[in-house]
Amino acid sequence: MSTRSAVLKTMLVAIALTAVIGIAAVFTESTVAWRLLATSVVVIFATCAMLPVVSSERGARLDALAWTCMSYVGFGAALIIGLVWADGFFIGGPLEEATWSWFGAGVPALAIALPALKRRRRDDTSLQLAESIAIWGAGGVFLATILTALASRLGFRAGEVAVIFLPITASASCAAIGLRQAASRSLDAPAAASTTERRIARIGLGASLLASAVGVLFLLYEQVTQLPIAFGGWEPFTIAITLLGGIAAAAGASNLLALSRATGFFRWLRHIAAATILALAIVICVEIAVPSTPWFVERLLWSLVIVAGSSLLAGVIAMRVTRAKPVATDPIDQLTWRCPRCETLATIPLGEHACTRCGLAVILTLRDDRCPACAYDLHALPASTKCCPECGRERQLPSDLGRFLEQRETVTPVDRS
Repeated sequence: MSTRSAVLKTMLVAIALTAVIGIAAVFTESTVAWRLLATSVVVIFATCAMLPVVSSERGARLDALAWTCMSYVGFGAALIIGLVWADGFFIGGPLEEATWSWFGAGVPALAIALPALKRRRRDDTSLQLAESIAIWGAGGVFLATILTALASRLGFRAGEVAVIFLPITASASCAAIGLRQAASRSLDAPAAASTTERRIARIGLGASLLASAVGVLFLLYEQVTQLPIAFGGWEPFTIAITLLGGIAAAAGASNLLALSRATGFFRWLRHIAAATILALAIVICVEIAVPSTPWFVERLLWSLVIVAGSSLLAGVIAMRVTRAKPVATDPIDQLTWRCPRCETLATIPLGEHACTRCGLAVILTLRDDRCPACAYDLHALPASTKCCPECGRERQLPSDLGRFLEQRETVTPVDRS
């Protein structure tokens, strides 16, 4: 039984129990019945969240993406169920704080790590550095946030860890795209990074490291002084984190949008986004450093927010629209073939075909060993796998004749001379 089938069966059982327990809870008005109902509802939502990442292939192993999502959703569901059955002992205590931190920091961390984990399913290592920074950085920040929430006696607020370091991680990961490798086996491999992109990447990674160091010093300073942010001398730390983070974010936006295949005006969106993000960081630093700023500074700040957000969103959409499309028709039922003997050019269908000029026969079969839509590796999957397990696209497979010829034993011809 495949993992997807197990998840679906669990969902069906939970739905059936929800119906039965719901009716019982309405008539009995029992607290236990209502808690059982809430538990079954949590299980339904948890299994729904697991479905998009699990494989439908029987015996297929769970990869890093599936393990991460299933573990996160499963433990989060267990925390919610624990709160449902708690009789006030855990309410307001470590369990509730851990639950809020689990979802408050976990959802942004997953948003950073999931694209990298999904890309790891492809046979493409060109963005390996950026993927590693996103996965391990987001995971480390998430773990630090949870530990900080549990060790509440340290005086740290878990939200500060996530707010400071998750944006830095995202910026560093996007900036590292500029250090991508040129060689790749992927069908839609990105172009090699230019010298300018590599310089921008180094600047972004350096700014991210410095911002992280300042963030650690800020948390230690808050712990030593035992003063809230509103009363401590935190302006130098905040200014440094904002400025360095702005440089890293500008570098990340520039290198991320550099992957776009868009032409014309859309190629300038990366420069507009990077410039406005950097200007926004400078204006925020001015707002922090100057007690009373002129009225137009605040309006300038919001204007930059709008321009930066719009240009970044438009650039991402343009990058999505203009992504590579390896094939024009699907499935492929014919192709242009040049006879290697007489060089006659002809359009031939799949199967057996003979050259109309010299009579050379050819047997043509096609098979997808890598998904053209998402570059998922298909070469180890059996012929019974009709669709890509990653994106669901129908797989190009050989005809019955071609499959028979591939599987039959090679017969040594007999010398009749």
